[in-house]
Amino acid sequence: MDQFGCNQQRLQMQEINMNEFIAALGVVYACNLLSEQGPVSADLAFQCVRAHEAVKLRFLTAEEVAQLSRLSLREQNVIKLRGYRRYKAWEDDNPDIIRRIRDIQRERLTPDKSVPLY
Repeated sequence: MDQFGCNQQRLQMQEINMNEFIAALGVVYACNLLSEQGPVSADLAFQCVRAHEAVKLRFLTAEEVAQLSRLSLREQNVIKLRGYRRYKAWEDDNPDIIRRIRDIQRERLTPDKSVPLY
């Protein structure tokens, strides 16, 4: 078990399509960049929340995901926080991947390359 109470081999992360995961991360980083530049529309904010949620869920075990529908909102948030912490730990362990995805989003969305994304 890791520090977040999860057996790493059982993470749902291993069972997903990596391209979908990278695409979801791209949306998250694009949302971060756009929100740093100013207010975003309600539509875009909703899409950003969905992308953030999808990324967090990718770091939950199948058992944790199955539990979510049976839990109170507070308990769901506790479980999702585990996913978020695992995601952030994964980011820390993969700085080159993260930098590349962020750079791609910056190139797509920002004519001024000096705008920081992180």
